[in-house]
Amino acid sequence: MNIIYGNTSTYQYEMDQIELEELIKKTNRSRGQTLFLYQLVDGNYKKLKELETKIKNTLYICCPGDKNDVDEILAKKCENSWFNL
Repeated sequence: MNIIYGNTSTYQYEMDQIELEELIKKTNRSRGQTLFLYQLVDGNYKKLKELETKIKNTLYICCPGDKNDVDEILAKKCENSWFNL
């Protein structure tokens, strides 16, 4: 099934609410975007944190739209490390 942003019926993974709220506060990302990204990393919280860190440290300026974008971001080498989770 294709994951469609905002269409929670396409979401396979549920995120722990405490972890979700913590991540929302630290990343300044909306609940919807955070849950969407969680789907793109196959429900892997550790990988989601790594993705968020790379997004901030590589100055990627938008929300990845699919798993290919996620893989591309995760493959980038970070020269900055100002943002940590």
